[in-house]
Amino acid sequence: MKQFLWFAAILVVVVIAAIVGYIAGFEGGKYSEHAQQESQEFDMISHVIESDPAYERVVITACDGSHRLAGEVPDSATRDRLRSDMQNLFGDRKAERELSEVQIKQ
Repeated sequence: MKQFLWFAAILVVVVIAAIVGYIAGFEGGKYSEHAQQESQEFDMISHVIESDPAYERVVITACDGSHRLAGEVPDSATRDRLRSDMQNLFGDRKAERELSEVQIKQ
């Protein structure tokens, strides 16, 4: 009987360890995938900002584990062009979030 209890205890520990390992691996994979996606998006946005001198006062900021654009552009036409560039990369909804802190120079 004592051997059976030891075997059952070891089996329970192994099952719990397997479950914890699976969950940790799954969460770690999700984090890694998210970080890789954020890095790729950062590179794409950086390329757009660096390609146009009118965006020289626009910066990429970290916000809630993501990124946003902040700063100012010289006029509304430039902001519209930046919005169009972001829409081409991410679609309408995300483009609006990205530009929420970009102002037109007063």
